[in-house]
Amino acid sequence: MHPYLIQHFFQRVASRDSDNKIFGNQANQLSYQELEIFTNKLAWCLIHSGVNRNNRIACYMERTVLSIAAFLGVLKADAAYVPIDFSTPKERLYEILINCSPKMVITDMAGLTKLYPILTVINLKPSILVIDADTLCDEQKVTYLCLKDIEQEEAKQLAYRNIDRDIAYIIYTSGSTGTPKGVMVSHANVSNYINWAIDYFKISKNDTILSTSPFHLDVSVFDIYCSLFSGANLVIANNSACIFPSKLINLVEHYKVSIWKASASILSYLVKTKSLSASSMLTLQKIIFSGEPLPAKYLMEWMKIYPKKEFYNAYGPTECTGISTCYKVTEIPTDENLNIPIGKARENCEILVLSSNKKRATVGEVGQLCIRSSSMSQGYLNDDKKTNLVFEKFGCDSVYMTGDYVKKRADGNYVFVGRKDSQVSIQGYRIELGEIEHALRKIAGIVDAACISKDNDNTTIIVAYIEIDGVYNVQQMKNELREFLPTYMIPAEIYTLECLPKLSNGKIDRVNLREISSVSHLSNVPDVDKLLFLNNK
Repeated sequence: MHPYLIQHFFQRVASRDSDNKIFGNQANQLSYQELEIFTNKLAWCLIHSGVNRNNRIACYMERTVLSIAAFLGVLKADAAYVPIDFSTPKERLYEILINCSPKMVITDMAGLTKLYPILTVINLKPSILVIDADTLCDEQKVTYLCLKDIEQEEAKQLAYRNIDRDIAYIIYTSGSTGTPKGVMVSHANVSNYINWAIDYFKISKNDTILSTSPFHLDVSVFDIYCSLFSGANLVIANNSACIFPSKLINLVEHYKVSIWKASASILSYLVKTKSLSASSMLTLQKIIFSGEPLPAKYLMEWMKIYPKKEFYNAYGPTECTGISTCYKVTEIPTDENLNIPIGKARENCEILVLSSNKKRATVGEVGQLCIRSSSMSQGYLNDDKKTNLVFEKFGCDSVYMTGDYVKKRADGNYVFVGRKDSQVSIQGYRIELGEIEHALRKIAGIVDAACISKDNDNTTIIVAYIEIDGVYNVQQMKNELREFLPTYMIPAEIYTLECLPKLSNGKIDRVNLREISSVSHLSNVPDVDKLLFLNNK
C-alpha cells in the first residue's frame, strides 16, 4: 500500500529501522519499535474512551519523548492533536481550549496542576489522560486516564478511517485581535512537505536530527516528521540545553547530531557568547536556519569557523506547514549588512509576488509573497472571516497571502524586505503586535497602547507605548502582563506617552511612533518615561 497518512510513513520506518531512537530529557528514550507498540496501545485507549474520527485532542505537556508518543497516538486514533505551549498563560490557554473544544486533554503530572483550575471554569468537561502517571484518584470528579489504562490495551494494528485531507494537527499562532488563531494542517500538507525535505536535505536513517524548537511551533514539524518518516534518530534538547551554549554543544557531540534546523536567535547567541570552535560539533553537517532573518555578520562567523558544513536559509509560514523557499549559502558573505536571500520555491510549491494592484511583480520590484502549494493549510479553526482574508482566489485556485514583502533578484532568488502588517518574528515565534496591545489595555490604569518592532544590535525587539491614567506600579504592571502573554511576547521596552499619536481616521500613527523610537536618549524627551521589561526575568 502506498502510504498517505502520517502514521503510515512511521509504521514503514518502525518495521525497517526499529532500533533507531528518540532521545529526550533525563536520558529518556524510545526506540521506534517501542514507540510503535506504545502508540498503538495509546490509540486503542483513546478509541475505547470515546475518541472518534476528527476529534481534537489537546496536548499540554512538557517537551519530552512522551510528547511525540502523544501526537502519534492521537493520529493513529484518527483524531487531530493540538500542541499547546506549556508556558502559556491561563487566559491564553483558556481561549485555545474554548476554540478547539477538545474531546480529551493529554497532559503530564507537571501539567495537571496547571490545567485543572482552567477546566473547572469552562463548560467542556473533556477526559484527561495523564501520560506519565501510573495511577490517579478521581476525587475531583474528572475522568482521568493514566499509564495503566494504556498498558492494558493490545498493541495490534489499527484500521485507519482518515483520508489525507483530514486534519492532523492544529497550531495556534498569535492573533491581532487578542485571540490566537488555530491553523489547521492536514496529513497531506505534512507528507508533501516532509517527503520533499527528506529528499532535498538527503536525510536517512544514518542521520541524527537535533530538535530545539518548541512543539507548538511549526518549525518543529521538520524535526519530528523528518525523523519519523526517514528513520533518523531524533534528539530533543531540553530547555536548559537551549539556554546554555556549552550544554547544547555537548548534546550535539554526545549524540553525534548531523542535522539541525535552528532558530536564527540561537545561532546568533552561540556567536555572541563565543561558544564556537573549529574542534567542536564535528559530526554536524547541515545547519538550516529559519523563523527570522539571521544577520549576515553571525552567519559569516559560523561559515568561517566551519567551512565544510552546509548552511541553508529557509522560509515558510505556519499556514503552509513548513519550508516554502530555501537558499543554500555556498559562499561566506562579504558584507555584514547583506540581506541573505530566502531562495527559490521548493518542489511542488509555487511562489507569486504580487504588487499592490494584484499584478505579478517584475524582477527587482517589491511585492507581497503569496504561496500556492499542496502544503497550504485549510485555514483557521472556527474563523472563516480570518481565513477568507488571507486565503484568496487567484485564477482557478487559492493562494495564501503571507503579508511578507519580498523582491525577486535577477538570479531568481527572493529577498525578504519586511512585513505588511503588525506581525513580527522573534526567537522563531510569529507574533501579532495587536495581541500585545490587547493585553496591555486589560491592565488597570492603561488607557491605550501601541506596539512596534525595531532592530536592536541586529535582533528584533518589541517596543510598547502606553497612555496611563493615574498612579501605576511597574512591577505590578509587568506581573499582570505575564498573566495574559507568554514571556517571549513581553515588550523589551515600554514607554509612557501623554497621548499616543493618531491619524485623522483615529488609527495609531505608527510612522510617528517609529520616529519617536529612533530618538536617541529617549528618556530625555519631554513627557516620555522609559521602563525596561526584561524577557528573561
